[in-house]
Amino acid sequence: MAELKRWTQSVPEAPEIKNLFLVQLAWTAQSSYKAIENFLMRYELELKEKISLEQAKKLKMFFSPKRTPREAAIWDLICENVMSFVYKGTGLDQ
Repeated sequence: MAELKRWTQSVPEAPEIKNLFLVQLAWTAQSSYKAIENFLMRYELELKEKISLEQAKKLKMFFSPKRTPREAAIWDLICENVMSFVYKGTGLDQ
């Protein structure tokens, strides 16, 4: 418990700024049109699966204890943040 308290009082980490999808796409772009299309279709499927999983977790509130209204609000924000990350740049409707 002491380690958890120490972690929560530490300075938050800045998010990593990288997008592996774009790196893969850059290398795939040197391939045939069919290879690029296949790559994009697999990526879309992966995103849809991830979105579905995150939506199911949110419905179950898998990690959300909600012991207090403040804690519930924080966990709701965490869920929204995860979903915004999943949707970010996908072109899929939220």
